[in-house]
Amino acid sequence: MFEIIFDPHNYPFWVLVISVIAGAVLIISRPFSTYLKFVYPNAKFEAMGNPFVSENELSRMLDSKSLSGFKELLNTSKDYNINGENTYDVQQSLDDAFIQTVEMMQKDSSKKMKIFYLYPIMRLHPQLPQDL
Repeated sequence: MFEIIFDPHNYPFWVLVISVIAGAVLIISRPFSTYLKFVYPNAKFEAMGNPFVSENELSRMLDSKSLSGFKELLNTSKDYNINGENTYDVQQSLDDAFIQTVEMMQKDSSKKMKIFYLYPIMRLHPQLPQDL
């Protein structure tokens, strides 16, 4: 019986070899399958760039003399659409832009990561239902 199984000229030998190779590939590739869920979101976020203001941009914004100058610098440097006539409205607009970014990241990420992205949203809007 072993002569038939281990004879390279017979069909059972090649079935055994292919089965061993397929099993080895599955065992080796299993740890990498968890990383595949994050390939697309990471590439997209990397291509978008950093949504936060750098230290140089922040120092230029601090030098602005008015709220409209601050909004103009922020809107042109980070492609935001910040609105508002007072500091409270500008802060609300910044919070809304942040929430839109987080929601976009949540949509592009794995379903298991949903709770990770809910924390910043719940922190800015505690009145939202807890079972989102």
